Amino acid sequence: MIVVFIAWRYMRQIGQRDCLNTIAVICGFISCIGICIVGNFQVTRAWTPHYVGAFMGFSVGTIYIYLATHLCYR
Repeated sequence: MIVVFIAWRYMRQIGQRDCLNTIAVICGFISCIGICIVGNFQVTRAWTPHYVGAFMGFSVGTIYIYLATHLCYR
């Protein structure tokens, strides 16, 4: 989460103050929370939270990567 926050602050500092930067930081935080959920729930014991966390981590994380790449490209 610290890396996502630092990237958000950096983008704000260089002039990316639009809502796309805010959406990117929200997606990054959701992705980090999803990875934490995956790490705390084993698939053999509690498969529902494990797969929900995996969806949050990987799907929303992919969206975050695309947004961060787009912001860096601009």
